[in-house]
Amino acid sequence: IRDSINLGVTKQGKEAASAAAKAAEAMDSMITALLEMGIAENDIQTTNLSLSPRYDWNENPAPIVGWEASNMVSVTIRDIESVGAVVDAAVASGGTNVSGISFRVEDPTEGQATARSAAVVDARAKADQLAAEAGVEIVDVVTITESGGQQPEPIYMARQEMAVMAADAAPTPVLAGEVELSVNVHIVYEID
Repeated sequence: IRDSINLGVTKQGKEAASAAAKAAEAMDSMITALLEMGIAENDIQTTNLSLSPRYDWNENPAPIVGWEASNMVSVTIRDIESVGAVVDAAVASGGTNVSGISFRVEDPTEGQATARSAAVVDARAKADQLAAEAGVEIVDVVTITESGGQQPEPIYMARQEMAVMAADAAPTPVLAGEVELSVNVHIVYEID
C-alpha cells in the first residue's frame, strides 16, 4: 500500500513579489523536510501554483490590498507508517495546507487477478442456479466483459483542522485501514 497526500503553502504579502517569495521560501523548506524524511524527489510533484490579488470588499470599487500565493504538491509516501510524521514535518517546516489523502495498492495485478477469478466463478454459479430454476442448460459463453479496479476515494482535511493539528504536540494519527480492489465481470451465456 502507498499513500498520496496533497501538501502546500499559502502566504500573503502587500506586493505580488513578496507573497510569491514567501510561498517559495516556505515550499523550499517543506520540500527539504520531506526529502530529509526519506521521500524521493520523484515522489513529489507540483499540482497547483497560484498568485491572486486580495481585495477589500468593504469599499466600492474594491481595491487590491495584498496578494496571496499558493503552491501545492502531491506527495507519494511508500512507508505507510510514516504518513503522520510526514504531515507533521510538512506543517512544522512551513506547510499550511493539507487537502487530501488517499491510499492505493502499489501493484494491484495479483489482487485483481484473484478478484477476477472469484468473479467468474461467482457469475457461473449464479448462472447455473438460474438456468436450473428455468429448466434450461448453459451450453456456451457468448461474451465476457470486465470493469473494476476501483481505488478508494481521498479523505479530505480542511485547512482549519491542520491548524489545530499543528498546534498540538501529539503526532498526527493516520490510519490506512483496508484497501479493497474489485473487479466486475458480466458474462452472457448461451442456453439450450
